[in-house]
Amino acid sequence: MRLPGMGLGLVLGLLCLLGVQAQAEYTVLMVEKAPQPIISFLHKTSDYHQVFNPSWLPASAGTDGREGLFIRTQDCNATVGTCSGCNGNGSKASILTFSERFPNERTMLASYSYSQLINGAHYIVYQPAYVILNGSNPTQILQRPDQPLTSPTTPWEQGQPPELCNVAMVTFLEGARALGNDVFEVFYGGSDAVVGRAVVAVTLPPASE
Repeated sequence: MRLPGMGLGLVLGLLCLLGVQAQAEYTVLMVEKAPQPIISFLHKTSDYHQVFNPSWLPASAGTDGREGLFIRTQDCNATVGTCSGCNGNGSKASILTFSERFPNERTMLASYSYSQLINGAHYIVYQPAYVILNGSNPTQILQRPDQPLTSPTTPWEQGQPPELCNVAMVTFLEGARALGNDVFEVFYGGSDAVVGRAVVAVTLPPASE
């Protein structure tokens, strides 16, 4: 069964766990959620009005050892209380930016590279979901929820004042970083205007005796 507005955000396919049994029931909870965006024009952590669709980029030789987020960025004029629906061209077109994660500091936004990634407006609620896959056979779905992992609940996710809005009612979860012990730091776009952060934990109930 596909849920409206789900599957368009994160599908936690990285929760492929080895040696699990199909009848096991997992618990997947968002155990932490930042109270405000970590990257936002209004919160003075972005020079750009719209920052969203984050993807996690791990450190590698190709990144000179840096890690952080690839972020879709736009610079349409934004007004609190109005969803701008930005999908322009030229100076209003999407570009990709890189937000490097520094030890002991908040992520900081810096222009990285240009790409024409212009999308039309969308008019549904974006809610991330997940699936648990068998690590030995990733074509086998062990568990799939009938409810979203989270929904737009804060002003900056719903696109309500006092925050900026590009597209209302969006929690678009794309970036994930494994913290160990089946805990993941996740990053998501809120109202296609800011970047949020949360922590997702996966647990398996003790086996019955």
